[in-house]
Amino acid sequence: MNSDVIIECCGLSHCFGEVKALESVDLAVRRGEIHALIGPNGAGKSTAVACMAGLLSPSGGQVRILNRPMNDANAIELKRRIGTMPEDLALFDQLYAHELLTLQAGLFGLDRHTTELRVRELLSGLELADTGRRRLRDFSTGMRKKVAFAAAIIHNPTVIFLDEPFESIDPATVAMMRNLLSKLATGGRGIIITSHDLASVNTVCHSASLLVSGSVAWRGEVGGDRTFLWGGREYASLETLFLEIAGTRSVHWSWLDERVATGQQWR
Repeated sequence: MNSDVIIECCGLSHCFGEVKALESVDLAVRRGEIHALIGPNGAGKSTAVACMAGLLSPSGGQVRILNRPMNDANAIELKRRIGTMPEDLALFDQLYAHELLTLQAGLFGLDRHTTELRVRELLSGLELADTGRRRLRDFSTGMRKKVAFAAAIIHNPTVIFLDEPFESIDPATVAMMRNLLSKLATGGRGIIITSHDLASVNTVCHSASLLVSGSVAWRGEVGGDRTFLWGGREYASLETLFLEIAGTRSVHWSWLDERVATGQQWR
């Protein structure tokens, strides 16, 4: 057993009725590592994160957090060490942003002074400081994602799961979030994100797993100007590797292609 590995799953599987969302996924993330789950829509990324974070009970296999199994006996204690930004964000829409973050901090036992400091810094850093009179239900999608991100990290967790943290976020805030995640990792956290933003994955992450139809089709290191190996071939970018494994489709759009080919006007 490697004490440096703080997120681990072995043979992780999950079914929704007759549908296999995950099948025999193995994964290990060490302290200081940011690992990305990438793949096409429906590949099982969000399901994997939900199982590892204790939001879903796996149909098979085992999840270990901080070298302890994520089971009923350990779940509450382990979840105190985990920060999660789930797929559906799970926000209380009737609250204001500062209220939700204060509530989240209180649930994890932060004292009043620490709570006030972190709420103020997070809202300012995420450019939400001027939203005090707007309830979460009135926030844009991107603003809601920022609040969910802040709620996931406000208690300074050791293990962090973020489902599509960069989606719908403006480039300046994405850059700030990347920097913050890098600092958290440097401080010894283990972080797993899901993302379709391959540029951000290659910028902030150390490693990645590519899921296709619920199984890991490729796993390797990412970042910098490295090339990627799969099937005995070398790929110059994470995007070309993704397209090769996940597949590209040539689709004939009869209503569009024929007009383009003949130069017909739109009606």
